[in-house]
Amino acid sequence: MRILLFVILVNSLMAYKIEEPRCRLSPDQRGEMHYWEERSLFHLYEEEWPSAFQSVFNALHEVPEGCPDQTRLYNKLGHLYLYFDKSLGDAEGFYRRAHHNDPESYFAMMGLGDIYRERKDWDTALFWYSKASRHHPKDARARSACGDIHYQMGKPYLAIRFYEEALEIETKDPQTLNNLGNIYYEFRNFSMARKMYQAALALDPTLRAAWNNLGLTFLDDEDPRSAAEAFERSLKLLYEDSVVHSNLANAYFDMRQTERAKWHMHKALEYESHPVYHNNLAVMERFTREDKQAGIHYSKALAMHPYYSNARHNSGFYRRRDRRIERRVSEFRP
Repeated sequence: MRILLFVILVNSLMAYKIEEPRCRLSPDQRGEMHYWEERSLFHLYEEEWPSAFQSVFNALHEVPEGCPDQTRLYNKLGHLYLYFDKSLGDAEGFYRRAHHNDPESYFAMMGLGDIYRERKDWDTALFWYSKASRHHPKDARARSACGDIHYQMGKPYLAIRFYEEALEIETKDPQTLNNLGNIYYEFRNFSMARKMYQAALALDPTLRAAWNNLGLTFLDDEDPRSAAEAFERSLKLLYEDSVVHSNLANAYFDMRQTERAKWHMHKALEYESHPVYHNNLAVMERFTREDKQAGIHYSKALAMHPYYSNARHNSGFYRRRDRRIERRVSEFRP
């Protein structure tokens, strides 16, 4: 999936009308440039990242300095370094070259915003996304990205404003609908959050985060059966998701299907060892009177998170209980 999304993005860079070539290249230069660009796409489809990089560099050698074709190729290299090599410094360098050539380059501004978002430098990320939004007011993605950053900065009302502006431009954006649902969920407006998640899933049934989020709204509304159905749909899209296994375990536990709940909590721990999973599994073990296992998982939660008050209280309780039982048993030994 990542490959397909990137190839679509690369093709959109080739077709972006604002950056039509203005430099005069000879037929041989243009032919060579297009040949290497096509080779880079082929190598991306084949997952041959080093060859894709080299092909774009070869295309770049055919382009005069300062030409809009050079700007486009700089952006492509920025995308390659950011999304495939995860080399933020190299990606930033090429995006800044593209922005130097064309201060209104949409892909350069959005790419720089993505880099600073990856670094969790929210102020700088917002600067670049806002700049992209100002220069390209009909673009929904830039506004949605501004909403994401305001959400990360703890400004949900501003985030809602930008998400709604994005949806006015692009009404069928499932990711923005999902993100808007997340804010309503935090406001504990579960019915509105559910409406957003369901709208997102109507557009893209493969959006697994929205299935998980939808399940959480049902869980908080004390409808564990509907919650379990939503979590199961999410797991069909990615089975190795520890968070969804944990959520599904909680739904089954609310329905008092305790063995199924424990099984999914064990699966969550198989994919990620987390103190909350150990604590919740201990609660389930305690419910089925597996006191020794409950004590073990409370202790593991406490070892991972020493200030986990629930685990601390219960871990001590079960250690003391085990010692009392051991003393009583020893009294009857010959």
